[in-house]
Amino acid sequence: MAEDKRKDIEEAQTESKSSRGTKPLVFISHDTRDAELAEAFSKLLSSVSAGVLKSFRSSDKRGNQGIAYGVEWYPEIMKKLNEASDVVALLTKHSVDRPWILYEAGVAKGKFRYSNWNSIK
Repeated sequence: MAEDKRKDIEEAQTESKSSRGTKPLVFISHDTRDAELAEAFSKLLSSVSAGVLKSFRSSDKRGNQGIAYGVEWYPEIMKKLNEASDVVALLTKHSVDRPWILYEAGVAKGKFRYSNWNSIK
């Protein structure tokens, strides 16, 4: 039985790594009132990675890192969470009590539960 559990964990780790693909995408979970902070963080990620790290932030209205006009927001957020290689929850005075931030973090935790998120408890 322990052997079966170990195999399940190894399979989940392999699946999680392969679902991340070769193009990293950082999902930035934030409160819309922190849109400027999320944008600055996104620019920092891109800058320090020489443009390798791409990000998604739902509040982006100027670029292509958000939700396009006319697209249903919930399926798009779930799609981006699924595509994400990493998820960052920006916890500020605006967002710390917002249930949506916790929801997105929970979805990410479920997705990455057997990978490097396993060490975060």
